[in-house]
Order: sequence, then structure tokens, then C-alpha cells
Amino acid sequence: MLNQREIEKLRKLFYENHYTVVEITRMMNVSRNTCYKYLKFVDFNAYVKENII
Repeated sequence: MLNQREIEKLRKLFYENHYTVVEITRMMNVSRNTCYKYLKFVDFNAYVKENII
């Protein structure tokens, strides 16, 4: 389980700095599944909120 600060760091590395998931897992010492889970879950929720309302 990642806290909010770690989630924001992960998303910033992926979207703004264009790191790959493999590089992020090495830097942050988390699994690839964790990385994908937070990227997809957070983005899906944001997408739903933007497009439904």
C-alpha cells in the first residue's frame, strides 16, 4: 500500500518524466503490479469523474 505522496511521485515519474514502469519499480522498490494498479486505478477514477459529470 502506497501513501498519497508515493502515488504522486510514481505518477510524476511515469507521466511527466517519461520513465518506464520497470525503471520506476527499481527506483521505488515496488512491484510492477503495484505500479500498474496505482496508475490504472487513479487514472480510471479521474477519467470517470471528468467524463460523467
